[in-house]
Amino acid sequence: MTLSTMNPRKGRQLSSSRDDRGRPAAMTSARNVRTESRGTCPVWDPQLHTLSWRGVVVKHFRSEAPHQEALLTAFQAENWRSIIMLPAASAGDFLGKDGLRDTIRNLNRSVRPYLHFRLEGNGSRVCWEAS
Repeated sequence: MTLSTMNPRKGRQLSSSRDDRGRPAAMTSARNVRTESRGTCPVWDPQLHTLSWRGVVVKHFRSEAPHQEALLTAFQAENWRSIIMLPAASAGDFLGKDGLRDTIRNLNRSVRPYLHFRLEGNGSRVCWEAS
């Protein structure tokens, strides 16, 4: 949305754009954009072994959990699309469909009530959603 206003010093019309919330576009800095995107998608930090949702750490791995971390890394690589396809080689890394199901169940135990992961289709797709 664009609004026109008069510049009192020069007598010219200025054009100021506004975002979808009615705020001046200049107020939407890179910092605000990061904050807003942080609110819409989880953030997986593999160095710190933490999963954050809306700025809150919902899961911190204190010990190794290679399957759960691999799944979170796959979502992060896909920019947290709601559904990701697991290639056959990657699905084999989870020791079959039962291993992948266990991985998702273990992950869900620790991220509830914020997030929910689920297996979809024949076990080749994994979905996430906010709870």
